[in-house]
Amino acid sequence: MVHPQHELNYDLTSQKLQEATKKIRLIISDYDGTLQDGKNPTFDESSVIALTSEVLKQQKYIAIITARGITGEKLLETQLLNYLEIQDWNAVAYLGLGNGVQLKKLTKNGVETVFSHQLTNEEMHSVLKAWIKVNKLFNLKINDLQPKGVETFLRLLNQDWSQFISQDIVNIAKPYNGQIFTEQVKVTAVLPKDESIHTNYVKTLEDEINSEFQKLGGNPIQVKRGDTTYVHITHAFNVDSKLFSLQAIVKDLELKPKEVAVFGDMPNDNDKGMLIDSRLPFTFTNTGSNQTPPYLLPDALVSPVGSVHTAIKNLIK
Repeated sequence: MVHPQHELNYDLTSQKLQEATKKIRLIISDYDGTLQDGKNPTFDESSVIALTSEVLKQQKYIAIITARGITGEKLLETQLLNYLEIQDWNAVAYLGLGNGVQLKKLTKNGVETVFSHQLTNEEMHSVLKAWIKVNKLFNLKINDLQPKGVETFLRLLNQDWSQFISQDIVNIAKPYNGQIFTEQVKVTAVLPKDESIHTNYVKTLEDEINSEFQKLGGNPIQVKRGDTTYVHITHAFNVDSKLFSLQAIVKDLELKPKEVAVFGDMPNDNDKGMLIDSRLPFTFTNTGSNQTPPYLLPDALVSPVGSVHTAIKNLIK
């Protein structure tokens, strides 16, 4: 049975989707949990590429702004370029990595890095120092962390990333046996199994890292939960980093706010900047939010990622 409040939300969302259909020129979306579902093969990486190709065929711009770094680059960049090459219009796609701290513009002519706010080796070691201290404070051992995250990082650490990043940077994380992963745009740590301490853990980690960075005279750092498994550590901007990328894309394309539709699954965490702080009229989510917009998508409770695919396909008709 659908909750009456959800029915009201769905009616409003349907109205907003219909209103947006004739106006939208740019689709901006998060990746994991929004376009891709790691638990459902129906919405794997290939389905994301198929969807983005449909967007481009309809002569709409597409941007994916994700917490992923080199894994997102490996999965998406080459395939997006392949589709851009066969378009018969001046098609453009954007790829925002590390929660938007690095932005790439993709056209049939190749890849342009719009900006890239990378961590230095010294900054990465300061992050590790603070992370070790906080894990000791919370009395966290490797068995207390989300096993899925540890398993994933162990697998990534055994792969060759030299095409995308210096292997020396990846090797910084190897002594920690899958608890953390280092790359130039971000450091990612596995969260505790106990989700009740996540808010306090993330806040404590951010405070401790920024305390270390103050000693270096460095720029502020943001620590954001991507889901219940990972926390992402990147440079901070004067606004949310995903919002920073979104604003850069909209400015580059010279679009009006009503010509942009945004999708994300973490309206109260790392998608808040895009979905709420952007104050755009057409922002949508597949999970609960404390306010509207973002608008809760129909069928989000049945198939969260499927509801995003359906909404985007309807928007570009």
